[in-house]
Amino acid sequence: MPDLSIEGAHHYWFRFKDQSVYTVINIMESIEQWTLDGDPDLEKSLHNLGQALENTEQINLKHQEEFIQIAAYLKISRTLRILQALDTAYPSAAAKLIAYAETQSDSSPHAKTFLSRNVVFERLRVLSRVLAPDRLILVQSAIEEFKHG
Repeated sequence: MPDLSIEGAHHYWFRFKDQSVYTVINIMESIEQWTLDGDPDLEKSLHNLGQALENTEQINLKHQEEFIQIAAYLKISRTLRILQALDTAYPSAAAKLIAYAETQSDSSPHAKTFLSRNVVFERLRVLSRVLAPDRLILVQSAIEEFKHG
């Protein structure tokens, strides 16, 4: 059963092979103080979802709008963990949910928020790779070589 608690999601992403994921999650969550995490009813529902993800026969992917309404307002670590767990159970499930949100983003503020946060996450991941210390050292070396060259 995937642990969908905040701590469980952080533990999962901390151990993830691509460290940029956890770095970006921490950046986003440090500034997003408006999420609904911590509400007792929501926490219970997320625990139940984690249990349901253990038995893929209990998962109904037809409730895309409801998923997006919830995921748009969770901490990004949890949203990504749920998407990853769904994708494990149903390959391409995450892509289908994102595609659905794209079709609804003009009429649904939830879909727009969900998509915006996913775009921010992906852009920050790209920036973290572009601005990685080893790349900056290469750029600095190239500039110094050009100056003295």
